[in-house]
Amino acid sequence: LAAAADGGSDRVAPEAGVPPAGLAGDIGLATRWLGWAADRLGLELEPVDAAVPAVDDLLRAAGPALVPVADGRRGMGFVLLLGGRRARLLAPDLRRLPLPRAELRQALVAHHEAPLRPGIEALLQAAGVPARRRAAATTALLAQRLAGVRLAPWWLLRLPAQAAMTRQMWQARQPQRLLVLLGLSALLYAAETGAWGLIGAGVLDGRLDPGWLAAWVLLLAVMLPLQLGGGVLQAGMALTTARLLKSRLLAGALRMDVDALRSQGVGAMLGRVIESQALESMVVGGGLGTLVALVELAFAAGVLALGAAPGPHLGLLAFWLLLVVVLSGRWGRRLHDWTLGRLALTQDLIEQMVGHRTRLAQQRAGRRDHQDDAALHRYHQRSTALDASALPLQALLPAAWLMAALALLAPALAGGVSGALAVSLGGVLLAQRALGGLAGGLGGLARAGIAWGQVGALFRAGARQAGEAAPHFVDHDPARPAARAG
Repeated sequence: LAAAADGGSDRVAPEAGVPPAGLAGDIGLATRWLGWAADRLGLELEPVDAAVPAVDDLLRAAGPALVPVADGRRGMGFVLLLGGRRARLLAPDLRRLPLPRAELRQALVAHHEAPLRPGIEALLQAAGVPARRRAAATTALLAQRLAGVRLAPWWLLRLPAQAAMTRQMWQARQPQRLLVLLGLSALLYAAETGAWGLIGAGVLDGRLDPGWLAAWVLLLAVMLPLQLGGGVLQAGMALTTARLLKSRLLAGALRMDVDALRSQGVGAMLGRVIESQALESMVVGGGLGTLVALVELAFAAGVLALGAAPGPHLGLLAFWLLLVVVLSGRWGRRLHDWTLGRLALTQDLIEQMVGHRTRLAQQRAGRRDHQDDAALHRYHQRSTALDASALPLQALLPAAWLMAALALLAPALAGGVSGALAVSLGGVLLAQRALGGLAGGLGGLARAGIAWGQVGALFRAGARQAGEAAPHFVDHDPARPAARAG
């Protein structure tokens, strides 16, 4: 089971015990034993019941799964179906065996379709349906006749929400997707740099060759699918990461100590819910944004090194990068204070709404709003400080970079227009975009770090616990010695 959930790896799974006799012939017994074995192996077993016409969709999307297959000679058997575009089975020696999906489907539904086929074929022949259309018509009629017939339960094998997050990420192929995303970003920036070099050299030199113009148009055409592919891949990674994170937080919420939750109050719990939403969006957006910005920054440095003022531009870029890091840290500290103030206001508001009758009865009307005014004043001060720290980071720093970098091109411009000057202009604009993306990515990571301080306890509470002891029916297996009474 563990090997199937890990995609058919060659890792040896720990033993879950000998299955009881008659497992394949009793679905209820099989469900109980498989649930216990999956729990011992650190897996989640989800039963799926579907009609016969849905078997094609299940075969495409169910793996890894444990699929019951009827055998006329030996009764009910099971196959381990792995995930992927092609149907693959996992052998007892952990070898992955390819199998045509049509053949596996036939093995699953043949005993349901066989009694109906003669009557349907006779009906189509009597109706005069052409021979070339009888196969499709037979399939459609079988789907209609078997729409209410249910398959034997399948068991989907998944890693539970309590499993290690690195293992869940690896099974969801997030590291592979990240490498592909970085590769697409590198190709995109390489194409953009080449396009800038071609069109800039032609314009500044005063001549535009049709061949170079065609190459520029071709590079622009290449950039479009790269951008679309990167956007789709990034959105898929964000959805997958958010799903895994939400599942772990939900598992942690169900395992939290009830007495500890009661002592914190409703407002603190609402604040955690709000921060969990921020953590979901900022972890993915901030992390991916920072990585893509670093790739773009590396390309910008390479382009500037080939331009008209490589030394001054690279030194200015290093200084500006230091400024971005320092100002991002300053903004992150003020964001932390602002977030704590906002959560405190939320908690006070909820608690006062719950106990509003007590306040009306015990607190004088003249002093009822005194504490609220003081809290709102502190929140306003923190909001003002946060906005003041965000302005130079998000608006002034990119504009100042553009002005300073263009000023360094003044000596090269005085010496005459050249292709190196065009390369420098492209590098300056690329670096400006990279610095803006890096500032946004670092801000997202700071926001995620603050949110982690609020919901980290929920995440840690969802850690995997040890499996339960074997169910009592395993002790009755004839292959195992019976326990002595008394």
